[in-house]
Amino acid sequence: LSAGLWEHGARRLKDRVVRMLEKETDPIYTDTGTVDDWCNVTRADYALDFYSPELSKEMRSKTFRHSFLLTSGVKMGVVGPSSKDETITIGMNRKTLVIQIYDKGQEIKDRSGKNWMRKIWEKNGFFMPEGQEFQDIWRLEVRFGKDYLKERNMRKFDDFEAELPKLMSEALMRRRAVISNDMNRARCDLHPFWAEAFHAAGAAREYVPIGRQI
Repeated sequence: LSAGLWEHGARRLKDRVVRMLEKETDPIYTDTGTVDDWCNVTRADYALDFYSPELSKEMRSKTFRHSFLLTSGVKMGVVGPSSKDETITIGMNRKTLVIQIYDKGQEIKDRSGKNWMRKIWEKNGFFMPEGQEFQDIWRLEVRFGKDYLKERNMRKFDDFEAELPKLMSEALMRRRAVISNDMNRARCDLHPFWAEAFHAAGAAREYVPIGRQI
């Protein structure tokens, strides 16, 4: 569960599950004689949280939704009341790549009740302004689907972890938010929120090559 992931990290939880499975079952080892013979990555999500009153303004005015530069065939969906946008989803095929931007503070207050996220943010140096609890906090979540990982030969947890900055950077650049300061939108500068996300993700200058062709 998410509480365990935030408290212990993905690697420690994975190791605990592997030990449990090895104790209760008899896994089949074929090639390497290690857990990599039977433990594969078929879906991976990675999230970045931001405190951004400026993005809140753009979501209220519904202008941020017009910032996206998407490749052909990629669909976008927007959810929210008539007064504002609360969630923007880029990409509808869960087997490939989906990026979602949503009001994390609102989600905590309305549904999940994960008030313990405050401790996570405080550990990383962010303290919510007094009287503004869970306001202006936005989550950018990148969901790598099975086909997307397969095309890049990301079948093992260690491989995914090692290449995460490249994978995140490619995702954010192929489906990006820009500011219209050039007639050719492909040359436009990154939107400030997207630029901050790209920097936080590692700002890799190269991507994982596609090694699986059909």
